[in-house]
Amino acid sequence: MRFLILTLAASALSLTQPAMAQRLESPTFDMVTSDSDTASPILTLSITGQASAKPDMAIISGGVQSNSPNAAQAMKDNNRKMAAVIAAVRAAGVAEKDIQTAGIGLGRQYDYDENGKRVDKGFQATNSVNVRIRKIDDLGVILQAMVDSGANDVNGPNFSIDDDSSLTAAARAQAISKAEQLSASYAKQLGFSKAMLFHIVEGQESGLASIDAAKFAVLDAAEGGAVPVQAGEVTKTVSIAVKYRLIK
Repeated sequence: MRFLILTLAASALSLTQPAMAQRLESPTFDMVTSDSDTASPILTLSITGQASAKPDMAIISGGVQSNSPNAAQAMKDNNRKMAAVIAAVRAAGVAEKDIQTAGIGLGRQYDYDENGKRVDKGFQATNSVNVRIRKIDDLGVILQAMVDSGANDVNGPNFSIDDDSSLTAAARAQAISKAEQLSASYAKQLGFSKAMLFHIVEGQESGLASIDAAKFAVLDAAEGGAVPVQAGEVTKTVSIAVKYRLIK
């Protein structure tokens, strides 16, 4: 049986939809026909839709490190420091359910002298918590409170949307609209009357906006203000793989 495989690149179509990313990739498709199926070849497209919105939640990580020649003392000092950080976060208005221990560690520390000999430097204890902030406007104040209370290892924030179902639906709608327009365009340009959808597979990806908050916190601590934070937008991406049958 003889097969014909054609690979074509689609030109970008301009779409205008509120609160959605307007980028449209140039997808490719394989049109496979055989002598027994020349009247209705298969069109396969890979399409991405995106929708963006302002985040309503952020997660930051704050940790403390303590060093001591004695393991028990290192842990004791670390416990005291972390208790102060957690107390400061609570005082800033964060609910108990939104504070979660991320990791606790205790290990021996070594260094090397000028002769290359290993030197025992005692022990280092670490402890870190993840803090979920549900009021973005409070983020800078909470970050600063963590640093002021003793946190010396701060990471994040990672921005997100608590309920992103509507954002996902908007991204999906954009992807489907792209697929419908592209398939109709290919059908028309190749001499077919329509493109009939018969297969679709979806994949999703959450876009999280994040910045390195640690440097802001350390620099701003001396000035006695809140950490400057810009939340920006987060983007939800929905990718679909679709197959159409081109009909004469």
